[in-house]
Order: sequence, then C-alpha cells, then structure tokens
Amino acid sequence: MIIAVTGGTGYIGKNLITRLLKNDHHIRLLTRHNRSYEYFAKSEYSKYLTYYQGDLSDINSLESFTKSVDILFHCAAEIKDQKKMHRVNVEGTANLIEAAKGNVGRWIQLSSVGVYGRHQFGSISEKSNLNPVNDYEKSKAQSDLIVQDAASKGYFESTLLRPSIVFSWDMPSAFLFQLVSMVKKGYFFYIGQPGASANYIHVEDVVNALLLVSTHELSRNQVYNLSNYCTLEEFIDSIALALGVPSPKGRLSEPLVRFVTQVLQYVPYNPLKPSRINALTTRSLYPILKIERELGYQHNSLLSESIYKTVQVWKKN
Repeated sequence: MIIAVTGGTGYIGKNLITRLLKNDHHIRLLTRHNRSYEYFAKSEYSKYLTYYQGDLSDINSLESFTKSVDILFHCAAEIKDQKKMHRVNVEGTANLIEAAKGNVGRWIQLSSVGVYGRHQFGSISEKSNLNPVNDYEKSKAQSDLIVQDAASKGYFESTLLRPSIVFSWDMPSAFLFQLVSMVKKGYFFYIGQPGASANYIHVEDVVNALLLVSTHELSRNQVYNLSNYCTLEEFIDSIALALGVPSPKGRLSEPLVRFVTQVLQYVPYNPLKPSRINALTTRSLYPILKIERELGYQHNSLLSESIYKTVQVWKKN
C-alpha cells in the first residue's frame, strides 16, 4: 500500500513509521526540515520511505503528497505554541483535506481525549460531548469535526483515534519523569482519598491501535478512545518498585493542598499547579469497550507492568 504520514518526525509519528517500514509498505513522509532524513537513514527499510518537502500551510505542497494514497495518518499537530495552534491544527488540516479529496482512501486522525475537556469524575466514552478547555484541545476538536464532515461528504473514509496521556521512556513531555524523580527522592505524597485514576497509554499500544483501525472494515468513519488504567496507588507503587525505593505513604487532604496551591500560585518554580493537582486527584475513566468489542483490540500489558518496564529502561538511559 501507499501510506502517507504527517507528523512523522514527532513522538508518535516516528514510532508509527518505524513499524510501517518493517511491513514493506511504501511510506510518504511530509516534512519541513532536512534533518528528518537523518532519523530513518540508518534503517534497513529506508528504501521504502519517500520524503515530501512541504507544509500544512501550503496546499500546493500537499497535492503530490496525497496523490493516490491508500491510507493517510494525520499525526501532525502544534502542541506548544498557542499562537500557531489554530493555523496548524485547524487551517492546516483543512488544507490537507482539500488536497486529499478523491485522492486518499482512508484518513486516520490522531486526536486526544483532551477534546472531551476536564473531567474529575465519571466515565467518558466516544459518545460524550466535546468540551475542550485550552487552545490545544479546542484546535484538536475543530480538526476532528472538519475531518468527520469531509468524510460525511464522501471525500474519503475516516477513523478518529483519541488516546489519553501517551508515554514511553523517551517521551518528550517531562511530566511523567518529574513524577518519577519525586518518588525517587521521597518527595511524592498522595492528595485526597485513595483510588484516584491513572489514565495513560504506552506509545506501542497507540501504534498498534493506529495500524488496527487503518485496515479494519468496521472502523470506517468511527471514533475510538484509547487508554489504559490502574489506580494511582498501583501506578506509583510500580514506579517505586522499578526504582528500588520504598513506596510513598504520605497523604494530605485535597482542600488543604488546593488552598496552599492558591496561596503559592505566583511563586516561581512552584510545582503545585492546579492542573497537576487535578491530574493527581481525578477519578475519571476512559473505557475502551468499543475498540475492544468491535475490532478485537488488546493492550500489550497492564498499565502497572508497562510503567514498571518504562521506568527501568529510563533508568538505564
């Protein structure tokens, strides 16, 4: 098959392309930078990879990239610069849709459970309302909607995959390993009552799901959430076990911590941020019954096992 990938030099995109190359598909990679060539150059499968110099803001550069493509994985997104998020994530997606009309068989959209907004309690399914809060989430929700609209008009088939927090030992975000460092130094403490949720998904599971939805007949024009789950206590215990340190036992009341957070909100380098408190006290869940039931998806391992292995590899590197 001819497979096109945007965001192929990003965190998830690199892992996806590495897997695709091993299956002898002809891969097209949209890139703005020459340094992209270096990452896959050493792969024995690099002969199957073709680079297309272009940008989502330039529709003319997308026409040859999308011509006669069987599957397009849209993994590109601006996640840091708020000023660029709408231009890249929404307008860029619209440009790609225009180029893909009649050229692409199936469009696989890498989205995020963040489009559902902030939930401290309850179960969030694919039928839940979109309620994005920050600029990134809003731009991703808009991107999803225009892709679904294009598919409804018959431009191509589409599937949306919405993972929770994606992790591995070499993840670009520092949040998880800041948490690991706190456990290692004995600084970590729980907030509120036991039983908070840890909603993460390993990058290999994301790639597995992307490949699954890209070819399965029942995934046409569907949306799937993707997350793994354990309690926060199980999650932290697995980190401590991998580090070879005692499991944290300290616990403070949530109202007290939130009050202190409010008082210290303007203190530089203060680790107690409302968003972090929310993450450590949430009891929300993202069930994956739909992708399990319809497509037969299964995680590689339990979340507690995945985080244990991840921290072990992180220590060595």
